[in-house]
Amino acid sequence: MLQIHATGEDETHWRPTPKPEKPCDALVPVARFPYTSTLYPLPGAIETHELVVRKDGKGQDGKVTIFVTQQTSSRLLFLQFPKDNGICTFSTSWQIKQHTSGLHYVGVSQYIKDALLITLQFDSSIGYLDVSGGPLVKPEFLLEVFLPLPSKGPHRAFEHELDVWAGCKGIPGLIRVKDVIIEKRKGKYELNHVYNADSFTTYLVPANPIFESPMNGFVFATLDASNAIARVNPKLPPTSPDAVKIFKVPPEIGSTPVGMIEGYSPCQEGENPKGEVLWFVLAGAKSGGNGTFGKITGDGTITYFQTSGTFLETAGYLHLAWAPCSGEGYPKLLLMASSIAYPSPALRNPDGLAMVYFDKTYSTILASNFEFYPIQASKLHRIVASDMTFFVDALAGSTVQVSTTEHETQLGGATNQHSDYFSLFGEGANGTLVKYFNAFSGKLAADDASASH
Repeated sequence: MLQIHATGEDETHWRPTPKPEKPCDALVPVARFPYTSTLYPLPGAIETHELVVRKDGKGQDGKVTIFVTQQTSSRLLFLQFPKDNGICTFSTSWQIKQHTSGLHYVGVSQYIKDALLITLQFDSSIGYLDVSGGPLVKPEFLLEVFLPLPSKGPHRAFEHELDVWAGCKGIPGLIRVKDVIIEKRKGKYELNHVYNADSFTTYLVPANPIFESPMNGFVFATLDASNAIARVNPKLPPTSPDAVKIFKVPPEIGSTPVGMIEGYSPCQEGENPKGEVLWFVLAGAKSGGNGTFGKITGDGTITYFQTSGTFLETAGYLHLAWAPCSGEGYPKLLLMASSIAYPSPALRNPDGLAMVYFDKTYSTILASNFEFYPIQASKLHRIVASDMTFFVDALAGSTVQVSTTEHETQLGGATNQHSDYFSLFGEGANGTLVKYFNAFSGKLAADDASASH
């Protein structure tokens, strides 16, 4: 493994990866991360984009809802899992504004109960949807805010304190929409419906901000087309030369930073290093992926890691998530490899999932492996996780792969890996287990099919 430490100032420091003080077999126990995967079909779309997990309760008995966006048709999908066991039983799809509105980002609000924060990239707006009615009730807008120039084309968004920030691709920049959330009394919040010119502050950056995240008083963003990471100081006006600082990714390290997440593995809570951290991945573009990802600590230090081995060393990572806990005692990072940045030739950038085991200081990769996505050239797009399951969607494939560490054994309630169905169709979900609701007819898809004969 190669590690490169960059201070973010005028030079990059190179140093070899520290060698473990003990042999690897003494450091890494025999580890098992057993899980069952099921590939669920989604309504057809040219592009399936973001997804987010909402879970009510803990453990296997917690109810899970996955919200998925399809930008090219501006539709929002509900996938309902009565338990956190990977078994979806109900799905609906709803039109959000026009087909050309470009619904892209979706996230669960941390302030407004039963509300989703969304971006409508082609309408150049952000909004909140009410999903309190569940999957059978079309989400209604609680708020929509149109962004003024020079901001255009919000891609992703996040709540920070009582503001909403969005990274824009139409005109590359990070916009801060102030006081979107109003605190009425302690722990009680509502949405603000009054905005003026002073409500918006835009920091222009090189193309294109993809993921954004706060850390240590700054807002960081990955810039895929510029092969860089931006750091915005919200305390300074956009006109200040120090308001935006750009950290270039050395071309010899890799290219195309995309996905970014905060923090350390929740499975090691109480043992993790102190301080804030962001993790990001490099997708690779002109020459394909090279298995590189990195982390940024609160003091601005950037450390790069590289996975090695068959397919690991040529993977182009697009997104990442911490794996559900399984008891080994070591942090496990899931790196989603995608063909999106380098689709040809086939398998140059494979679609799949790498699992990386870190030591407890997060400074050394102890072990790693790679698993192929069942359908190659799917252009895997995002990965998210609950505490027992992780979910991967495909930009070009209209599918979601659901992998759970919890195992259900009752007859007819789970994928039977010994059945003829499984041997014929691989990881596909048994269609009789999932009810797809047709929002146009108001009927279940099975009812529509039987009525047509």
